[in-house]
Amino acid sequence: LPLLDRVEPHRAGGGPLLLGFGSYRFSIEWSRIEPEEGHFSVAALDHYRRVAACCLANGIRPVVTFHHFTSPRWVAADGGWTNPAVVDRFTRFCERSVAHLGDLIDRACTINEPDVVAFVTYAIGLFPPGTVDQALVDARAVLDELAAALDVAGAALRRGAADGAEDDAEAAAATRSGRAGSSGRPRRTPVRLARGAIDGTAEATDQLLRTPGVAVVVDGYNVSMSAWPRLDARTQRDHLVKLLGAASARTGADVHVVFDGDSATEAERRPSVSAPLAVRVHYSAADVEADDVVIAMARDLPTDRPVVVVSSDRRVAEGARRHGANVVSSSALLAWVRA
Repeated sequence: LPLLDRVEPHRAGGGPLLLGFGSYRFSIEWSRIEPEEGHFSVAALDHYRRVAACCLANGIRPVVTFHHFTSPRWVAADGGWTNPAVVDRFTRFCERSVAHLGDLIDRACTINEPDVVAFVTYAIGLFPPGTVDQALVDARAVLDELAAALDVAGAALRRGAADGAEDDAEAAAATRSGRAGSSGRPRRTPVRLARGAIDGTAEATDQLLRTPGVAVVVDGYNVSMSAWPRLDARTQRDHLVKLLGAASARTGADVHVVFDGDSATEAERRPSVSAPLAVRVHYSAADVEADDVVIAMARDLPTDRPVVVVSSDRRVAEGARRHGANVVSSSALLAWVRA
């Protein structure tokens, strides 16, 4: 239903409203918002802001898609999604769009069907630019860039949602350059995997853990229960600290592990081994969950330093990503150790 994309607030009686929809998904067109590189159309942004406001005014939740198969001509002319520069370009577009209308967005879709973008464009040639030279090579390369764009742009969208609307282009530029944003805090950028590495594999985990200067924050309970679910807590912690010490020696990473509890009872269950110097063992206060400590560490570690959080807990993973950390699942870490 394209109707709502063309209405003004005073004409909100048509389309999805008449059909009784509770949500309306529409795309914002990159080429309309950024017709030339670095030049953003306030008129186009205002148009989409009116569309989103129209939805909300009529009890419809706006669901915004940031890329649905089409890219600006200037992007296509410079290699499209085969050019690694497209990740930063798409992220900039997302940041600028969220700064202008993010306070009105209920849900966001970053890239619609990225596999279709890759193969229908570069392997089949149905979408522009329509060439199929080195088709499979290009399609694979495009998937790598799309995956990177999903990570980086997704983090930008989450930051925008947390910070609220910013209609100042300078603030968006400060975000991209790593300076303080509207919250006054610099923002960490997640580590980008090298081309060909697939998130969740032993290869990707190895790359992240070997990132220069990386701080690795481990959800002790989550990893311990994944590895040794039948052992008692103290033995689990002994095993985990030894494992992390070996991982630190193997990669040079600065490793932190967080366990629950600082009461006398919990203290008795702490690891009996002396933790290696590169493994720092932390315990949450008696009234604080270790999950919250892990998320706080991802937030509070210096933002110019890469951070990898190891956990399969959904809340921990989402909280870590919100602060620009990369996330490795417990199973991925254990698979890497055993590889």
